[in-house]
Amino acid sequence: MLRRLPPVGRVAETVTCSPLVLAFVTGDSADAHVSAIATHLEATAELPLERATSRLLGEAKAVARDAAADDLERDIRQDRVETVRELLAEIETVDHDEARKHVDAATDHCETLLSESS
Repeated sequence: MLRRLPPVGRVAETVTCSPLVLAFVTGDSADAHVSAIATHLEATAELPLERATSRLLGEAKAVARDAAADDLERDIRQDRVETVRELLAEIETVDHDEARKHVDAATDHCETLLSESS
């Protein structure tokens, strides 16, 4: 489940986040990481990016949304996350700072999820 940080002065529950601190994950559940991956990739949709980068991010976003579906078996979800990681690895450069942060964060969530399931 994704959570936003509370306003300044309020206490937050313990959260785990990517080093880039863009989407927060409460706990370390697979559902939370997969949702964070999809959220980060969806955040890149309207950003001005090169065509090749945009195409790969679009594919990764579609696969991530599929992985976030509630009715997937664990093995299938893991395969989808591996596919997202592979698509993100194909991206040579991301010239937009915000998009690069989202791509890095999504990659971090993929790595975390895949390392926990091995």
